[in-house]
Amino acid sequence: MPTTLELIGKAVVERGDGRLGQVKDVIIDPAEVKVLALLVRPAPPAADDLVLPFESVFELRSAEVVVTARDDLAPIGRLPRVRFAHKHGPHLGRTPLVSSDGVPLGVIHDLHYDPDSTRVAGYEVASSDAPTRLVYVPAEHASFQGDEALHVSARADVFFAHMARASPGDLG
Repeated sequence: MPTTLELIGKAVVERGDGRLGQVKDVIIDPAEVKVLALLVRPAPPAADDLVLPFESVFELRSAEVVVTARDDLAPIGRLPRVRFAHKHGPHLGRTPLVSSDGVPLGVIHDLHYDPDSTRVAGYEVASSDAPTRLVYVPAEHASFQGDEALHVSARADVFFAHMARASPGDLG
């Protein structure tokens, strides 16, 4: 299953016509828990970041995101839903994961998503007590509750007990 970190840094190209920019971030809709858009650093001389709605992606290649037309990219201000999601949705390395009993558990390191439906399937979390250890949290065990944190359905002691049994990098 692809991850959002695999998208960051890819070139954004127009089909048959050259480079438009580079993927800077992935915007997740916190209400629908789907990949909504890509934040793109445009190629010079443009200065401001643009967004590419994910439904406008023609093809994902190993090093490129292909779009059909340059007009698929737009200023974030023209897309209110995308602007809201960028402000309130999850951000890699910044969005905290919180247990059901309110204990901070770590931060989102990466997101796994279904390329067909764009639904987030799960989260890789870097633990607050062992930042180099990643734990996979299936999307059905976590939710956004309006406070810009991801809430997991387990208590902190259960979460950390699972981490103690998991081997480093274990995503199972």
